[in-house]
Amino acid sequence: MEDYELTQAAQDDVEDIIETIAADDLNTARKFEEEVYRAFQRLAENPHAGHARTDLTDRPVFFLTVMRSFTVIYRKSTPVLIVRVVRWKRVTQSFLFQEA
Repeated sequence: MEDYELTQAAQDDVEDIIETIAADDLNTARKFEEEVYRAFQRLAENPHAGHARTDLTDRPVFFLTVMRSFTVIYRKSTPVLIVRVVRWKRVTQSFLFQEA
């Protein structure tokens, strides 16, 4: 049962990440895909699993780390809204101000 939605940006993020990883390692790309969709489902079941980052943004978004290098940025709504999926190194205040 899915109780989450992805923005178009989040869908594009997931596809881009999978393609980038697959260029080097197809198995790791598959693992990322499985892990990220498992994380979406976990958030649907427990939207409080992530955490706010008031040091990065005052927007009503929360963060959940996936595979140590990626973060799911989401809104606690019904259904949970997956806003973006990015590499942690890309998470900056200016990025969050524009994207989340």
